[in-house]
Amino acid sequence: MSVAVDSGNTERHPRVSFNRVVDALTATAGPGRSTGGWLKFHCPVPSHGGGGGDRNPSLGVRYDPIKARTRVECFSGCDDTAVLATAGLSIGDLFDEPPVLKRRRSGSSNGLVDLRQHRQPANPPTAARPAKKPKAGLGRLVQTYDYLTAGGDRVGRVLRYDPKDFRPQCWNPDTRRWSFGGFGPLLYRLPEVVAAISAGEPIYLVEGEKDTNTAHRCGVVATTNASG
Repeated sequence: MSVAVDSGNTERHPRVSFNRVVDALTATAGPGRSTGGWLKFHCPVPSHGGGGGDRNPSLGVRYDPIKARTRVECFSGCDDTAVLATAGLSIGDLFDEPPVLKRRRSGSSNGLVDLRQHRQPANPPTAARPAKKPKAGLGRLVQTYDYLTAGGDRVGRVLRYDPKDFRPQCWNPDTRRWSFGGFGPLLYRLPEVVAAISAGEPIYLVEGEKDTNTAHRCGVVATTNASG
């Protein structure tokens, strides 16, 4: 099934991701309708609207021809990973081609050559300025691992630092703020695990969140728990 939404641009890509997402959502939530530049569906997440379901279509799907990817957004606030998992999709399905992670080279952030690496100052300082110590003894934050319920609601997250260190945080739905501290036992990427169980697909238990995400990029479903 192919549904076109006029974006006002000349598209250079075959809209592979858009057709893939539309077909999956149509099979899960019924056909969508075009409105305001979006293709609108009933959000399939079980916890949508507090569990009451999506009476008015609030899930929008839109194709970006410049980035060759599809955007999925629930305007009532459901997490996009929960929406995709419910429809049997993953983040990679939003791209016409699998995204490639590029390693940033050392040097200036704008990609130009950092002349400081090739030019010595006329009067070099006698001693280098000591680097500032990170607060609370933590290094640089490099990754955030979100833990969701089967319905896609936030429960907690784990922050990963470099040098290697981890700190859990708990989500307070009343104040809508994060606070440092643990949360109850919960499988990582649980919405995808639930979808895989429903589809009869294998699920791999791996050592940590980083390995789980690697498995996800390889197209398989994996899980772990906080602190291994």
